[in-house]
Amino acid sequence: MSRAPGPAPVDPGLQPERTALAWTRTMIALCAVALLVLRLTDRLGPAATAIVAVVAVAGLAFTAGGRRRYRSAIAAIDAEAGAPSTRSVVAAAATTCLIGVLAVVAVLGR
Repeated sequence: MSRAPGPAPVDPGLQPERTALAWTRTMIALCAVALLVLRLTDRLGPAATAIVAVVAVAGLAFTAGGRRRYRSAIAAIDAEAGAPSTRSVVAAAATTCLIGVLAVVAVLGR
């Protein structure tokens, strides 16, 4: 099915914007975790540094990936095609699990 030339179609549900906002909230939550861990650095020792490093790398990666995902979602809507990618969701879940494991190690290793 071909489209008539003209402006790109508008996504009535604004799905890419909602998704971008959800990833922004995830980054804000990661920043909050990093700040809380920084407050506990004197109690947790080197494990706190590892947690903050994981959170910082994950935050940068998710932010950069979010911009790429947003652009590809807009392009997919324009082309009236596209499939969801679960890599970022799996990466976020794995990062959350890693932060949790590091936190447990830090608390039990005291």
